[in-house]
Amino acid sequence: MKSKSCILLSLLCIISFSCQTDAGTKETKNQTQISKEIDYPSVAQKICDCVAPLAEINKEVEFMVKADRKDEAMNLLEEVQKRNETTEACLDKIEKEYPNAGLIESKMITSLLAKKCPATAEFLMNL
Repeated sequence: MKSKSCILLSLLCIISFSCQTDAGTKETKNQTQISKEIDYPSVAQKICDCVAPLAEINKEVEFMVKADRKDEAMNLLEEVQKRNETTEACLDKIEKEYPNAGLIESKMITSLLAKKCPATAEFLMNL
């Protein structure tokens, strides 16, 4: 039982860290030009839509672990992995639409996420 909870926590950590992107991007003249063309509210909504399913199941798993329902949480790991893969693919697609724009790390996007989908924004902040 103890090893299952260690595995669960390890997997959740791996999944969480795999969603992170490189926050060390520097704004260049090219990025400034790109940012003028970006519809930030639309991009923020796309990010909300991408991440919300993973954020939901993560919250459910955390609740189960805290409630000492680790076996039930373990049963969700396959679904967590599927949602993580879907989320990664979705975010990759957004980043490909706006290359070198640093959207995921953008303060504008962070602010819009907090307004549009606070639970998802909180999930992303806690990664």
